[in-house]
Amino acid sequence: MKGWIYVATMANKEGMVKIGYSERDPDERVKEWSRATGAPGEGKVEYAAWVNDPKEFEKRVHDRLQDVRQDGKRWFNCDVGFAARCLSSINTQPIQCANFLEQNLVKF
Repeated sequence: MKGWIYVATMANKEGMVKIGYSERDPDERVKEWSRATGAPGEGKVEYAAWVNDPKEFEKRVHDRLQDVRQDGKRWFNCDVGFAARCLSSINTQPIQCANFLEQNLVKF
C-alpha cells in the first residue's frame, strides 16, 4: 500500500514538527487533527513524500528521531529541514516529494 508521510507544523508548537502518515491527502489529514486539538492556530503541511508502506516508513523515521521526540509519539523538537532530510536519508527507493513551502514536486 502506498501513501503519504508528512512533516507538519502548528503555530502553538513553535520549534517542533509532527511527522505522520496518511493514505489520503496530507493537507486534509492535518486539517483533521489540527481542528481536533482545539489548540490555537492551524496545522500546516510543510513537506510530504509519497512512499510505499507509509506506516512502516513513519516508524523508521520516528525511530531515527527518537532523541528529539517530544509530546507523545509524533512530535519532534527539530526544524522542517532536518525532518525532511531524515525522511530522504532513510529512503531505499525513489519517491516523489512535495515540498509545500516551495509548492513544487521533486523526485529523489
